[in-house]
This record gives sequence, structure tokens and C-alpha cells, in this order.
Amino acid sequence: MPEKSQTFLKIGIAAIAAILALLIPLKIISTETAVHAVKYYSYWMLGGTCVLFLFYLRQPFKSTNLATITAALKKHWPALIIILAATCYLHTHVDRGFKILFDEHVLSSTAMSMHHEQEAFVQTASHNIGDDVITKIGFVDKRPGLFPFVTSLVHNLTGYRLENVFWLNSALTLFLLGLIYTVVEKTTSRSHGILALLLVTGLPLFAQNTNGGGYELLNLCLICGLILSGLHYMKSEGSEGLNLMLMVSILLANNRYESVLYVLVPATLFLLKSYRSKTLMLTWFAALSPLLLIVPLLSYKIFQSYPNFIQTTGDNFFSLEHLPNNLAHAATYLFELTGDYSNSVLLSAAGIISMLFLSIQCIRRAPFFIKSDNELTVPFVVFLVVAGNTFLALICYWGAWTDPATSRFSFPLQLFFVFSVPMALLYDFKLQKPGKWMYALAALYIIGLSGSHTTRLNDEPRMSVSSGYDWALHWAQAEIPQGNHLILAESAIGFGLLRQATIPFVVANQIPERILKTQEWGLYNDIYAFTVYYLNGRGEKITPRRYRSLNTRFELETVAVQPIKENLYYSIERIVGLEASTPQNATVPANLPPEVDPAGNLTDYLTSILNLVPATLPTAN
Repeated sequence: MPEKSQTFLKIGIAAIAAILALLIPLKIISTETAVHAVKYYSYWMLGGTCVLFLFYLRQPFKSTNLATITAALKKHWPALIIILAATCYLHTHVDRGFKILFDEHVLSSTAMSMHHEQEAFVQTASHNIGDDVITKIGFVDKRPGLFPFVTSLVHNLTGYRLENVFWLNSALTLFLLGLIYTVVEKTTSRSHGILALLLVTGLPLFAQNTNGGGYELLNLCLICGLILSGLHYMKSEGSEGLNLMLMVSILLANNRYESVLYVLVPATLFLLKSYRSKTLMLTWFAALSPLLLIVPLLSYKIFQSYPNFIQTTGDNFFSLEHLPNNLAHAATYLFELTGDYSNSVLLSAAGIISMLFLSIQCIRRAPFFIKSDNELTVPFVVFLVVAGNTFLALICYWGAWTDPATSRFSFPLQLFFVFSVPMALLYDFKLQKPGKWMYALAALYIIGLSGSHTTRLNDEPRMSVSSGYDWALHWAQAEIPQGNHLILAESAIGFGLLRQATIPFVVANQIPERILKTQEWGLYNDIYAFTVYYLNGRGEKITPRRYRSLNTRFELETVAVQPIKENLYYSIERIVGLEASTPQNATVPANLPPEVDPAGNLTDYLTSILNLVPATLPTAN
């Protein structure tokens, strides 16, 4: 086939593949089919995607040998020392544990299911006997599954442990610092790269994520990887590097739901390079690659199909009406001087000023960017997507960055603050090397402000929920004796990570008789409840408004108490009995346990006596 005809055939196949990638998950298949596919097949599809990524990753390193590695170490040893020191520093100020509840519990629960059953499934309640899960119930999460998949691989290598997710983010911290330095070194110089490392080390939001259980660091690593693969593609001959760049963008799409927009980057750079070379050099893999987006788009199908995931009306989830208020919150977050937020005022100020200078240059030199390659071209194209995602975050119902749970939405933008400072120094101010005072200022900010700021955030009242759950999880790991036990909690997902039987309050409160029966039959040695309360003026325990209280018919014996902030306590209670029902607190007869069938199946019986969670989420059979 003539080369020209082959090119048009590839373009046609690419268009058809892109249409199918949109239609199949979003229009053709049902929501139930999407849930089934994600639960049972996404683990294997993600595995195949990662294998393809590793296959194409070898290309930039095909000429690497011991001599080139040694030369690189000699050339970049100052940066390597700073990267190691910064990693250690970031880990000294923040306690290891889940920071953003309950998102991080959900990610780790999916990883646990991927490790044990190769299924993408969040376990919300279960019956466990020893190491065996007798019966469980849960849902398929709205989030794409790359981070849980990578976490499950760590479990596969080292054995299942709750703490593996924290060790993964520790490794990603080191890796991300190396990638940030590499991006800046390739677009500016080594000395500018060191300044970038100091700027990002001073960001408390970064420190919070180094010891957390979220997927933000993996997301930033992939954004950096997209820039580097884009630079490699734009500098290479023909279509070399195109497949790798596409794979990085597809991995991004599999990590966070809004990250699917990064697939616009390889499409834009392909068109730009084709315009410059006056030829269309498309690979067969590139033509078929849109089909790999079916996996993350199936998760999006689930997200948009269940109101529980949106937690507001569909029309109100994204709205320009949220923009003014969220912009005010963003300004407060970025420039607050009191230390109440996980921001770096130095990075915010330097980053925004640098971005203004770079924007002027990009607008003034736009024809040059289009016609000829420039080190700013690829970062600029990636930044356009970051800006788009930032705008989406700011018009979202949950877009107030002053909330610790949503401040992480600013992370990609702050990554580009880090990139923009050295780029502006070189391209706008023609500084081949930053002044020594710049290094000193960044270092003094880390030592004088960032460290104490980050440590203070450990005790931030708005983080009380995660602090309380972390205390309870650690207590349960260390203090609950060997045996079969049942744990009740408002959210049972985190305790399920301990491979203990768990039931949420919303279910336990409806069927207290059935809960106690599990102990009477000898199924469980003890039943524990994780409760939250404050003391009123008469010394009475009152459940805070935002928490669900445990049914008052349960008779409790306090086992452990942890004050989290002033007059707020988290406690572990042992259930020792059940008070008689009253007209105001009676059990519906249908909720009483059925008689035991000696010849019946234990799993079936346990499922029948404890309907573990209301069927309001995509549970998948």
C-alpha cells in the first residue's frame, strides 16, 4: 500500500477508534454492564496498559549503559543529594496515615480487593472468620483504578499490609522530586533545577501527601512524565516517542477522572509536529490507542450514573455560580500568611508572577512556537490542560481550596508554579543561573516557616476526622487480641482494611438483635464500636451533628479514649449487652434474626441475617 494511502487509513482507524472509545462506555453499554466490567476486568486491563507502557518506556533508554549512568551521576550528584535530603525532610514533619477521608480508605480498599481477588471492589462491610472473608458487600468506586492497581502490586510483592500505601507514596516522593528536577534541567539548566527542588520542598501540601494514602503524587509523576515524553517526541525523528507519550497520557486518564483531558496533549503535539514537518507520521499503535480509554471512561460512566457519588444535584455539580466564591477561597488558600493552610506563600507569589511574565512571552512569540521547537512549547501545552482542570475544580460544588479535602485540587497548578519560576528566570530575565540569594531565600523559607507550618497542620482541627480514624486503626492493629471480632463504625471501610469483620452504624442501628446474635452463637469473641462524642455542660456524651450516633440500646464498656481536639473525643467501646426495646426505639419484626438452619450454608445464612449495607451504590454481582 502506498505510504500516503497508509497514512490516511491510519487516520481513519484513529477516528473510528476514538468514536468507539466514547460511544461504547458512555452510550452503548448499560450502567450495570459498566459496573460488572470495571469490577471483574479492570485489574487485567490496567495490567495490560502498564505492560504496554513499560514496553514503550524502553525506547528512550535503549542506548543507556553503565558508562552513561556513571556520567549522569557525576553530572547531577548535587541534585541527587538534595533530592534525598528533601525526601527525608518531608517525611519528618507529618505523621504517616490517611489524610483525606474517606477517599483514601476507598482507594486502599480497592487495592486490597485487587490484591486478594483481582477485583476492583470497595468492601464496606464483611464477615470474617480468621483470614477468610465469609461474606462481604460493597461497591465499585467512581475513581479510575491505576493507583489502587499499583498499590496492589506492592501488596503482591511484599504481602498485604495496610501501611504499604504509605510506603508507595514515600517512594513516589523520591521519584517525583527526580522528575521535577529532570523537567527543569531539560528546559532550563541544572542550577535552575536545584532552585525548583527547594521551592517544591517548601510546600506543606507536598509534605502532607508524602505520608498519605492518596493518588496525588502518582498524578504529578505522570504529568511530569508527559512533559518529558513530549519533549522526547518533539526532538526525535518521525514518530519516535509518540507511542510512549500516548501511553503516559492514557495512564493519567486511569488515575484521576479529570485527568482524561491530558490525552489532548499528545493529539496537540502530533498536529504541531505534523504541521512543522508537513507530513503525518502516525503509528499503527497510535491509531488504535483511543480504545485504551474505554477503561477509565467506564469509571466515568459509573460516576455520572449514581447520585451518591455526586452528593449534590447533577446540574449543581459544575456551575459558574460556584466560581466567585471558589476563587475567593483559592486566593485565601494561596496567600494566607497565618499558617492555617497547606500553602507556600513564597511559591504562590513567585509562581504567579513568573506565569504572568511567561504568558506575555508566549503570546508575543506564538508564531515562533508554532513554526519552530522551543523548550517552552511542551510545558505550555501541558499547562493548558492543567489550567482547564483547575477551572473545572473552581466551578465545582466541592471546589473551595480552603477545605483540607479539596486543597489537593490545586496541586497540579502549584507544580507549574514550581516550573514557571526557573523558566521565567531564564527565558524572560536571561539569568543563566539563579542568584545565590534565591537559593538562600527558598532554603530559609523551608527551615523558618515550612517545617513548623507543616507540623502545625498535623494538629489542624479540620483534620480531626482523619486523626481520629488513624488513632482507631492503629489501636485496633496493636490492641485488639487475636481471635474473631466484629467492629462497628460510622464508616467501616477503613476498619475493613485490617481484615476484620466490620459493619457500618447505618446497618447496625437497624438490627441490634442480629448484631448481638453473632456473639451469642460464638461467631465473634468481642464486638467493638468506634464512636465520637463531646461532653456538654452536664458531662453527658453528645454525638457531634456531622456524625451518626450508635443505637442507644447497645450497652457499652469504654476500652480506649483519645482526645483529638478540645472537648472532642474518639473512643473504642466494647458492646456488652442490649437494652430492651421501647416504643420509641423498637426493632421492626422483620429485622429480627431468622432461625438457624443446621443443614444450611453458613455463608448464605450470614448473608440472610445481616444485610450488610443498603443497596444504594453500584454493588456488582
